[in-house]
Amino acid sequence: MRQVTDTNRDVIIEEYAGAILDGMDFGSLWDFAFECLVEKKDLLTNDALQDEIVDYYPEILEGIV
Repeated sequence: MRQVTDTNRDVIIEEYAGAILDGMDFGSLWDFAFECLVEKKDLLTNDALQDEIVDYYPEILEGIV
């Protein structure tokens, strides 16, 4: 069995991530992607979040008080 080292860590992480994704059906992949996006966007400041939304999906902010 290979040992994780500083030299091979990135390659092993990529192989592991690929194996996890290969084992997912579409619904599981959708749920995983959604959760990752929510967690990542939750780390943004309100201003950064608003700027990103305005750049890509401004209609989301229309009508929100």
